[in-house]
Amino acid sequence: MEFTKNLLIVAVITAIFFGIGFGGATGVSAEPPKMNFLASSFGTSSYILGVAYEDISKRFYPDLIFNMRETPGLIYNLKKLATLTPEEKKETIITAYDGLTWLAVRGKSPFKKKLTMKIKMLCAPPALTTYFMTKNPDIRTIEDLEGKKVAVGKKTQLGWGQHPKAYLYEGAGLEGKVKLQFVGLKHALSAFKDNLVDAMASGAYVNPITYDLILDPQTDEILSIGQKVYFLSPGNDAAIKRIEAVTGLSHTITIPPGKIKFQERPIIANLGMTYYAGAEELREEAAYHFVKMMITNVDKLRKYHALGKLMTRESLVYGMTKENLHSGAYRAFKEAGLIE
Repeated sequence: MEFTKNLLIVAVITAIFFGIGFGGATGVSAEPPKMNFLASSFGTSSYILGVAYEDISKRFYPDLIFNMRETPGLIYNLKKLATLTPEEKKETIITAYDGLTWLAVRGKSPFKKKLTMKIKMLCAPPALTTYFMTKNPDIRTIEDLEGKKVAVGKKTQLGWGQHPKAYLYEGAGLEGKVKLQFVGLKHALSAFKDNLVDAMASGAYVNPITYDLILDPQTDEILSIGQKVYFLSPGNDAAIKRIEAVTGLSHTITIPPGKIKFQERPIIANLGMTYYAGAEELREEAAYHFVKMMITNVDKLRKYHALGKLMTRESLVYGMTKENLHSGAYRAFKEAGLIE
């Protein structure tokens, strides 16, 4: 009897030592999954939001070790993700842009070869939509810009340069019929204020669910001085499809009249989706906890950046499907009742 009792004591001590226990695992909890987040260059909204996510993870979400990394930009992010080792891909996510990814998988400039790796989405911050504004009341549609001077961003910019070009050329059929000037937004604004151009690129970051928006600084400055302007949609449904064919912008938005000061008619425009993504190799638990952290703390983001005010639980999953989501992200959204 004493021998049996001693054996039981030894068994209990051994079980405790190895963290087994008689009722299941009782050892030290496993370390939370790690995630390296490739944001963008210093001072950009992507960078500031990345700082916010890291701070939130440290203060409010201990189930994820989140490390924000500054990068040269979104082109670098895609190229970097493609060159990571399989082990590095398991704990790396990036800030991406759908128009840029569309170019990457086709090997179009600025990419020298096709991106062949599969990218899985996690969730989305606010989207960018661009269109045009003019002071001329006789310019009522984008087609009325024929023969006119139009200032946009730089050639190296997608949302403010190449996409407005597509609106004019492919959407409205004005290639060779409009005087398009790639001068950068700062110079475009100066030219617009001095009446040196007839129209310029305008836009906003939007929540595509609520239609809440934050105007770009150029438009905001024009409206703040009380200047009457007219907004021009990139086009009708047919034009939007032609634009999608050359930009990859598959989402659209219709901004109802009155959402912007002086806006008299709906603005129908393509939507440029920024999103967070990873490789297929990204760990299930890392993807799950990142999205769960975003869902449970989205209301705190307004304290870090103006774009945080646009983000809601529902907007995080905009444009996402079971097929394009990482399985861990899908699980988090499904648990929250945000996706079927």
